[in-house]
Amino acid sequence: MKKILLILLLVLLVVVGILVFNTFQLSSKQVAPLSVENVELPDDIYQNLSKGLQYKTISYSEDAIPDSTAFFGFHQFLEETFPRVHEKLYLEKINTYSLLYTWQGSDLSKKPLILMSHQDVVL
Repeated sequence: MKKILLILLLVLLVVVGILVFNTFQLSSKQVAPLSVENVELPDDIYQNLSKGLQYKTISYSEDAIPDSTAFFGFHQFLEETFPRVHEKLYLEKINTYSLLYTWQGSDLSKKPLILMSHQDVVL
């Protein structure tokens, strides 16, 4: 029994020794960051964000009917606030409240890109 415990202790010491050795051999693989340009943002983006957040687009559950006034008001706000988006992109409404914007690229051989978001708060 003593031999088994001694062997187990020896194996444990070897494993710990290997782990400690490997730990000290590691070097950082952190990539050096590139410098970031300072981006100037127009002042109205904060007001637009504030206005957009004021619409109570709340989903209580999948079965509950959402407040159409809030969602349609938010949709109208998006159209008024971002007119160029609505001029250039194709808008498809899905199940009344969901908005799918398609921005057709000029080179169809390129891979598509998807940007997703949601307009409701789920309670």
